[in-house]
Amino acid sequence: MLTNYQNHQPPKRPTNCPLSPLMMSIRLYTQAICIQNRTLPAASAKLPYLLQAATLVALGAYSTAALAEDKPSVELAPVVVTASAFEPQAGDMATATSVITQSQIMQQGKSTLGDALANEPGVNSDTFGQGATRPIIRGQTAPRVQVAQNGMLVQDASQISPDHQVSVPVLGAKQIEVIKGSSALMYGGGAIGGVVNVVDDTIPSEPMNDTVSGQFGLIGQQATDGYLGYAQLNGQLNDNWQWTGRFQKTDLDDVKVPKSRYDKVKNSSYKQDNASVGFAYVDDLDYVGFSYQRQDSDYGLPFHVHNHCQPDEHRINRLTCGLDEHEHGAHEHHDHDHEEHGHEAHGHTEHEHGHDEHEHGHEEHGHQEHEHEEHVHEHDEHDHEEHDHDEHEHHHEHGELPYVKLKSDVYQIQTEHLVPLTGIDKLATKFSYTDYQHDEIDEGVVGTTFKNKAFGATVQATHATHQVGNLGYMKGIIGVDYANSKFSAEGLEAYLPKTRRNQVGTYIIERLTPTYSGAQINDAGRLGAQSSKTQQDHLGHNHGSSTLPTDSTATKLAKQGKDLWYVQFGGRQDIQKIEDMDNNISKSDNAHSLSLEAGRYLTPTTQISARVSHSERLPASQELYANGAHLATNTWERGNLQLDKESTDGIELSLRYDNNKNFDLSTSVFYNDTDDYIYAKTQDLVTEGESKGFRLVDYHQSDAKHYGGEIKARYYLNDYISIGGFSDIAIIELKDKQLDSKYVPRLAAPRVGGDITAQFNQFDVVLSGYHRYKQDKVADFEHTTPSYNMLDAKVTYHSAGPQDYTAFLQVSNLLNDLAYNHSSYLVEHMPLAERSFNAGITYRF
Repeated sequence: MLTNYQNHQPPKRPTNCPLSPLMMSIRLYTQAICIQNRTLPAASAKLPYLLQAATLVALGAYSTAALAEDKPSVELAPVVVTASAFEPQAGDMATATSVITQSQIMQQGKSTLGDALANEPGVNSDTFGQGATRPIIRGQTAPRVQVAQNGMLVQDASQISPDHQVSVPVLGAKQIEVIKGSSALMYGGGAIGGVVNVVDDTIPSEPMNDTVSGQFGLIGQQATDGYLGYAQLNGQLNDNWQWTGRFQKTDLDDVKVPKSRYDKVKNSSYKQDNASVGFAYVDDLDYVGFSYQRQDSDYGLPFHVHNHCQPDEHRINRLTCGLDEHEHGAHEHHDHDHEEHGHEAHGHTEHEHGHDEHEHGHEEHGHQEHEHEEHVHEHDEHDHEEHDHDEHEHHHEHGELPYVKLKSDVYQIQTEHLVPLTGIDKLATKFSYTDYQHDEIDEGVVGTTFKNKAFGATVQATHATHQVGNLGYMKGIIGVDYANSKFSAEGLEAYLPKTRRNQVGTYIIERLTPTYSGAQINDAGRLGAQSSKTQQDHLGHNHGSSTLPTDSTATKLAKQGKDLWYVQFGGRQDIQKIEDMDNNISKSDNAHSLSLEAGRYLTPTTQISARVSHSERLPASQELYANGAHLATNTWERGNLQLDKESTDGIELSLRYDNNKNFDLSTSVFYNDTDDYIYAKTQDLVTEGESKGFRLVDYHQSDAKHYGGEIKARYYLNDYISIGGFSDIAIIELKDKQLDSKYVPRLAAPRVGGDITAQFNQFDVVLSGYHRYKQDKVADFEHTTPSYNMLDAKVTYHSAGPQDYTAFLQVSNLLNDLAYNHSSYLVEHMPLAERSFNAGITYRF
């Protein structure tokens, strides 16, 4: 439904607030990021670090202060975290959880999941052109990060390689959730990084009041000369039957980049069509829904190597793998540009043959080695730009450039039934079947075809709340899930055999609270229209109001429907078997994971939580059975059947503060210690045999440690103006003594950012930006990536009359800074987009 977006009004906050050190520090930061990186004295070069420290100190200083009187506020519909076990509201979770709303997704104008989340604290994007991006959470990506759509894990080929798309449309999604903690156990014990759940209501999720309603959105982008759009219709056949239909289209040309020898990144265009239809039956006790979704995508593979690789005589340990001279010279501007910006020499990584955890769902140490470009080829810049522009308007319209042609069919069924058995409140099931295929086409010929046919099922029971002596009330879920997939790669790049994977998981998650009502967080799930009185009648008893603790904090929280404390714990067991069907080999194992989390309100405005966990991850198919050339990463991969499961022990501490007046803050710090961490260890360049010209990659295990944190805050100056700030950092270190460097490749550097938001009547004006630090914590064969600043400006208009629409105008990369994403496989070849004017509109009826 659309209640979240109707009758928009700016949030009311106190007026006449004094000028604060926090405001002053962020104002200084905002001024700092507006200065392009000219050559600075040593003391000035430390300015971003000093600003970060000042900002964090100021945030902490205000975390316990009430600075103004209460003012009326507009009641907005709560944001419910559906991927969490008990579906709490986002504001009630102290642990590191993010929810990106539909309006935020739309105004970001991103076409892929990784890019849509890249600005969230603790989240970055692993990019391989515009068509293939994956979310990185705290330095981890697939398979340590799982992606779900409406609570069901996505089954495609994105966990195998960075050039494979996550086949989930994001534009028009109801919300995107990033979950960490014990609730992630529902999606597998190996989801150490977390879970990303895209909620898009392809199956109608709640009763509708209108016969027909809908919305559509359209965004235009200058940097790609392209557009993104979606349309959705919802309807009611009768009081019980609901239906919905959605269509999304993306058409983006090669991306333009600033201050480069190329005005565009050749072969980076992206096209996608996605359509779905869904039906659901809803009454007071039952819910049954089903959907069908079809996706067709074409996207270029920039700088994808061809089928021959020879050592490059001009560069040490660099490969010339079918790249033409234009591609070699595409970024040989670095010396000149980085002198101009005061950047360090851009010794980028060898991404033609580099890959790591971010690329294949595991950490590879090294094998990324771009030596600094020394203007080896002195071609005319304008000739390059003209050649780029004219040769390739859309790569898939010309059969000579490599691109991916993808198609995916997804069928889903979901059911819920309230009170089916004594002692059970709700029984829910989910089923999905995916038929996925993509062809990698080079010079008009299909070189490799990847297929994945996968079935998934989940049965979940929510047991009735019961009292546990004098401790409180306990509610929990018990679940079983099953996954079966048949994966194949045929053709030139068939470095994986045909594999069949079967996995069965069982889990239990329990929540203990001091009051009965506290255990009933969104108990009815999608059947939320049912009254609490009806729920109690079905349970066979009516608890009425529970006896509350006598202290004032508990009493105040009770009036807000919150509990003084909670304890949540869970456990999961997985049994997995992966078969190499070509060679009649199989590997079976089991894994166990545990999580214990507790939170407490110190005051009605301050909540703390702590989580300890033990997680085990079983090896993925490519880590076991890979054997052959992988052209996208320019490596020859060799799996290892001797790999054991990973074992990670972790701790996380979180704090959330909200005085409901003029300041809110959330922060988390974490530390994980892993035994037998699986990573792809790069050997030297192969000079003979069938793997000649590739880097040899063997899968190894090493102990590792992983630590970092995030902080996010907002201070409201008055009813109309607020200032926000954030910062994040994540580091993963291997303990393998045979490595020259202890760091894993492609770790995003720390960043600090902020925004100034003004809301007047129907207008929102936002100036936002961040500073990304130089990344010098690099792996073997990897070099540093320079720092950069990113500044955006946006104006949004919300209609106030009977017509419900939102329009926005945005300028991204306002400074037109030349910026490189160290987490990207194509870091050197694909800078972030140039300054771009983007406009969009969303209309609801």
